[in-house]
Amino acid sequence: MIRDWSVVLRIPWKTVTAVGEAAGGETEARPGKPGYRRFVDYPRFGRRGWRALVPSWRLVTGLLAACFLALVTLVLVIYALVKMPDLNDLALPTATVYEYSDGTPFYAAGLVDRVIIPPGQIPAVVAHAVVAIENPTFYTDEGVAPRGIIRALVNDVEGGALQGGSTITQQFVKNAYLTQAQTFGRKFSEMFLAVKITQSYSKTQILDDYFNTVYFGRGSYGLQAAAETYFGVPAATITSPGQAAYLAALVNEPTVLSQADPASQALLRGRWNLVLNDMVKYGYLTARLRAAVRWPAALPPGGAITLDENGVDESAMAQVADDYLDQLHAADPQVPDSATAEAGGDVIVTTFTRAAMTAAVRAVRDQLYDRLRPGDRGQAAVDRGVQVGLATVNASNGEVLGFYPGRSDFDNATQAQIEPGSQMGAFAQVALFTRSPQRDASPLWGLMGKIGLTRNLIADPAELPEPLRKLKKDPELALGIAPESPVRMADAYSIFTDGGVYHDLDILRSVTVNGRPVWSYAPTAGTTVLPKGLAGVLGKVVAIKLGAADAGGAAFVSPAASPVATSGVPGIIGGDESAWFTGFVGPIVTAVGLWDQTVNARHVVVQRALGGLGGVAADQTDAWPAAIWDADMTAVGPGPG
Repeated sequence: MIRDWSVVLRIPWKTVTAVGEAAGGETEARPGKPGYRRFVDYPRFGRRGWRALVPSWRLVTGLLAACFLALVTLVLVIYALVKMPDLNDLALPTATVYEYSDGTPFYAAGLVDRVIIPPGQIPAVVAHAVVAIENPTFYTDEGVAPRGIIRALVNDVEGGALQGGSTITQQFVKNAYLTQAQTFGRKFSEMFLAVKITQSYSKTQILDDYFNTVYFGRGSYGLQAAAETYFGVPAATITSPGQAAYLAALVNEPTVLSQADPASQALLRGRWNLVLNDMVKYGYLTARLRAAVRWPAALPPGGAITLDENGVDESAMAQVADDYLDQLHAADPQVPDSATAEAGGDVIVTTFTRAAMTAAVRAVRDQLYDRLRPGDRGQAAVDRGVQVGLATVNASNGEVLGFYPGRSDFDNATQAQIEPGSQMGAFAQVALFTRSPQRDASPLWGLMGKIGLTRNLIADPAELPEPLRKLKKDPELALGIAPESPVRMADAYSIFTDGGVYHDLDILRSVTVNGRPVWSYAPTAGTTVLPKGLAGVLGKVVAIKLGAADAGGAAFVSPAASPVATSGVPGIIGGDESAWFTGFVGPIVTAVGLWDQTVNARHVVVQRALGGLGGVAADQTDAWPAAIWDADMTAVGPGPG
């Protein structure tokens, strides 16, 4: 029998030699050296249990050195690949242009208010204010601020909103060469470009270009435009630390801080104080001068309404287009939303025509405002408060050709919700030949859903006269108790002149971003609501010929000059709280609504009766919208203008 033996035991983390005796002998284990040499000693030889998994200091040091070397190599490669921009060839973004359907521009937004300041002419006090609050190390750093980057990265990793941590050079790179997207890729490109620019250009040149590209709010891009917008003076004349701090404070959040509401102004004043304190902290302002600085008197925001030579509200047209842009963006993120469009670079072609927009303005002016007597003591109350909304739609495709928004920044044609009264009688007649797809709703409600008359009601139930579940079945729907906008009413009436086919509203023809088409209108066949023959018959039955005395106040109404079918329906609600007229000439449908609203002592909006408007009796107030309609359609004609 073998008395002693030697066996090499191989275990995942160690190798030992066991020496033992025969049965009953003792066994001794000791570490052994491997029979081969490993490049990385891990798990470690000569260690038992968890100790074998603890790396040696040599291994840790080697791994850290390898990672550092790889990172440095990656940075050098990326740095070499980043193309150095030429500041002398700086191409600033263009404005966003809104166009009529024929391609004629009518409004521009975004980078339209910019005047370049020549090199070396930035006021020192403004430069000091911006450097103090935005980038105190600007004159000594290499284009990036490590502390700011680390702070931003920590916030991003923790799930907070992506932050900047950007130096002035990085902000300039972003404004001039990159996008505003808050992504890690854009951030890294921004840092490398900032470093390259810092090494190639002087701090003075970088600061000059920064001040010519930075946004200050209120459509002002660059310091020169901002000085004129907020203080009405050239930038070169600004020597006051108060004005300089005001402009520097805006850079942080220009869209918010430039607003005139109390909350935004409070935020701006807080930021203004912070700028001044930082100017003292970094030696740009003495404590004594800081104590003497007073809040500067800035100019109020300019008028939000922009009118052309015919009185057409071009800013309202752009706003309506922006609202539709947001709807398109929600369905397709490739389409820019209104906020992106405001930044510039887009071309937005609308469905509006100059003829239809001009006709709407002139019809309201000639047939209503020129006939009222707001200066007359007896007429002042009703004649001053009257509101008008008008919309013209092409029934064959749902395009909005023109509208009258009113005299404020609230669009009466698309946003107002007014009870249409007997306008709904036409649809009540049609509903007799239809069935409701909903068991808990009347046939009229079902028809309204097919022609777009329930969208606003469902979206904003607070405006309803009763809970939605009751309104769906209320027999008084036929009396027009559910509020609606003129543009939706015009679109709904299109079924009577387009053979029972309904086309949803369309406001845009195409959207182009930086020269690249991203969306264009695709015509559809529409939705058949009624058989063509039945739609034609019902249209003739429920419509009232315009020359008839039933329209009320025949002195204000004359048949529209057109050889094609002309018909319309008047409407009054609640004893003259609103007055309407909707009708069509060929494929063109126009709806006109009048109402009078005021705010009572409890700050509640209340609707007042139209009786006595312009001296006309209460039972004839629908003569006003009928006259406006006739004048508008006479100018627009039977086809798109």
